[in-house]
Amino acid sequence: MTQNLARLVPVFALVGVSFMAPAEESYSSRRQAIQDKAGKGVVLLPGQHQTPRGPQENKDFIYLTGLQDPEAVLFLTAEGEKKEILFTRSGKISNPVPGAPAEVRPLADLRASLSRLVAGKKVYLPFADLDALSQWTGAPGVLAQAAELANVEPFFAEMRIVKSPEEIEILKQAADITAAAYVEVLKAAEPGMRERDLQAIFAYRYVRAGAAPSFTQIASGPNSVNIHFGATTREIKAGEVIVFDLGAWFERYTSDISRTIPVGGKFAKEQADLYAVVLAAQKEGIRLMVAGNDIQKTQTAVEDALLAGLQKLGLVTDPASPWQRRFHIQHGFIHGIGLDVHDVWPWFSAEMRRGLTFKPNMVLTMEPGLYFPEGRLERFPPNLKSLVTEEEWKAFAAQIGPAYKRYANLGCRIEDDVLVLEAGNSVLTAGAPKEIAEIEKTMRLRSPFNDLK
Repeated sequence: MTQNLARLVPVFALVGVSFMAPAEESYSSRRQAIQDKAGKGVVLLPGQHQTPRGPQENKDFIYLTGLQDPEAVLFLTAEGEKKEILFTRSGKISNPVPGAPAEVRPLADLRASLSRLVAGKKVYLPFADLDALSQWTGAPGVLAQAAELANVEPFFAEMRIVKSPEEIEILKQAADITAAAYVEVLKAAEPGMRERDLQAIFAYRYVRAGAAPSFTQIASGPNSVNIHFGATTREIKAGEVIVFDLGAWFERYTSDISRTIPVGGKFAKEQADLYAVVLAAQKEGIRLMVAGNDIQKTQTAVEDALLAGLQKLGLVTDPASPWQRRFHIQHGFIHGIGLDVHDVWPWFSAEMRRGLTFKPNMVLTMEPGLYFPEGRLERFPPNLKSLVTEEEWKAFAAQIGPAYKRYANLGCRIEDDVLVLEAGNSVLTAGAPKEIAEIEKTMRLRSPFNDLK
């Protein structure tokens, strides 16, 4: 395998991907729903947020308009005659989308009339970026004239976490595209390739399908113990595993799949044993993802399954121990997907802890994972110091040490996107093989990418 595949990655990054907008009534009905929630208040929604990572498009703005305009502000009111106005710098929409607000005015008009629009009223706006909104409206002190300021973000979170039939169809297509690309990589992966060679195959398959990468983790060998990773020029070697975490943007929505495969096409005993523990826990989690079940309790049930499996592998001495659970469980397993990879995450995570239940038409992930960095037992983890004495830790490390060595530098994560139905659920990412026999069988197939020189 030459470097030809890896050279494709930056090329594909430049390819423009067109996105189809939902039907006109989808955007208008969403704006109507937000107006209804705001009652007699007014809503101000900017097209962009300033974040610690820099400017980011406002997914709520896209959700209501179908537009991507960083300088735009959407104004909604339900008081008196219902009104919706889009303010842009030019007073026009550069790339019109069916269902976008019909009335468009220059941003200067908002700055001139904002005082009148908000005076004495309850104003709903995103609390995530008040400073930027004040700058865009050109009048930082004007918002002080409102009777009350309220955060509009929970309105969107409650709407976005439950998907419309149209959104579900797009998410299905995004999942199918990602699964098909993964199958191609399963066939192509062989010792001597590099992580970035596999990344190039994903990028190629996405672009051919009219999609684009939303994120790509290809973590091989010792890299597999990282929860978040990218793809490097590291050469993959026989006997290792690769932990994939993959997503494809399709019509502005993303999929999210994680899989673990053996380099060389055959799981070693320890790899298969660990994989079986994670897979059994994941299946239990999916079984529980049904309408009415508590989401946090489902997370706990999956953790219980992992701890029970780890005890059988000699990696846990007491599955009821809170600190041993914390040692092994390094991330959550459930999050929404949609316009974001972790859709409406701040709201979702808070509500999950307060007893949020699964509802029909939610699309959520189930992604248990276990990770065994080399040398981890040789130091007392700082996050456990308030939970266990150093003496207890040393006894634990000594007891599980021989087993831990067998799994050192090994990571495993399995993730699917699950649609909650009125009864039961549907795994949208079922096209991505995850049974051991199915993975090994697919890896025996030949890929045309193996012949690229």
